[in-house]
Amino acid sequence: KTIKKFNKEKCLIKWPNDILSVNKKISGILVENSLSLNQVNYSIIGVGINVNQVLFKKSPNATSLKKISNSNIAIQEVLNELINNYKFFFSKISELKYINEEYNKNIFGKDGCRFIFNGKRQYGKIISVSNSGIVKLNLDTKGIQEYDARNVKILYN
Repeated sequence: KTIKKFNKEKCLIKWPNDILSVNKKISGILVENSLSLNQVNYSIIGVGINVNQVLFKKSPNATSLKKISNSNIAIQEVLNELINNYKFFFSKISELKYINEEYNKNIFGKDGCRFIFNGKRQYGKIISVSNSGIVKLNLDTKGIQEYDARNVKILYN
């Protein structure tokens, strides 16, 4: 939602933790959980948003709000929007069905994309992502199956 506020292009979530715009990475999210006895003690969430960067020497599949809009974006405005969105979604944290529906309606690959599975490139479609982060794919060679992030990688284009 934060990226969409400053970007008129379509934005999608590339499972499990990237945000794409014009099929390029514009943002990434990392989460580290502290667990004990199957319970989350706390989580540390890191978000990176490419705001005014224009050169991506080591990341050819990256973009920024500035590259897409052709104008500088006020970083404080992006931060304020991000904080407001955090507040909203944290207020919904116990509504797993709502969170999962929002995630799934914004997922990259529902219309088809390429994957790397067992070291080989394959084509397929994402059907859905579960509350626990498991992705259900329909791969041309395997049919419909569920995978976690260690077993399959989604390619940008």
